[in-house]
Amino acid sequence: MPKTRQSAVVFLALFLTACFPLSSRHPLGNRVFDQQLVGVWQNDDVEMKFTRSGRNTLKLKFSTLDEDTAGEPKSLYYTVLPSQIKEKRFLSVTQFFPAEFLEDYAAVNDISHTEARRKFRNRDKRMNGYYLGYYEFREEEGLEHLEIYLIDEESEIVKTALESGILKGGTVVVYDEENEQGELLYLTSSSGSLTKFVGGHALEVKDLFGFEIADLVRTK
Repeated sequence: MPKTRQSAVVFLALFLTACFPLSSRHPLGNRVFDQQLVGVWQNDDVEMKFTRSGRNTLKLKFSTLDEDTAGEPKSLYYTVLPSQIKEKRFLSVTQFFPAEFLEDYAAVNDISHTEARRKFRNRDKRMNGYYLGYYEFREEEGLEHLEIYLIDEESEIVKTALESGILKGGTVVVYDEENEQGELLYLTSSSGSLTKFVGGHALEVKDLFGFEIADLVRTK
């Protein structure tokens, strides 16, 4: 049974306070553009808006629907690279900091736009990994759902691959809604190594991707 951690405020705090080593330098191979992702998806906590930003690239605006954001901006922005391996759909996800994010961050923290830009301008230069997700669509009571899972550091298959060096990466500290500490895995493996690993475990995809972060319904 996948673990479910869907608190909007938790994820907003997570993505801002952690020193995320993220870039799209080594995305998962077999990249494709998935038109079905494009649009707006919601649950009670968050809204995810996917728009096309390149040939095989999407921009994701991730927004909390909670009015209390604990002093963090209401929206974060990601570059999303869809991939497909043996009919399974995957996402390589990296964060970026557009002008609208910097304006929001400056307003929430009562600092100038210049200060906000200075805080994040070198973040991309330090980033050399990415988050890897698996996703699927389903129809339920006439509604289209999008389920998103992240690769799980607690998976025995993943643990073994990390210990043997087949996978390379690290973890950042996260907190759930009860403020209990956990870890989230990011990867720095080469595209070829990761594609071979995921492809070799395509039939065990739910064992690799056991961290469910969202179950959303299309609204647009």
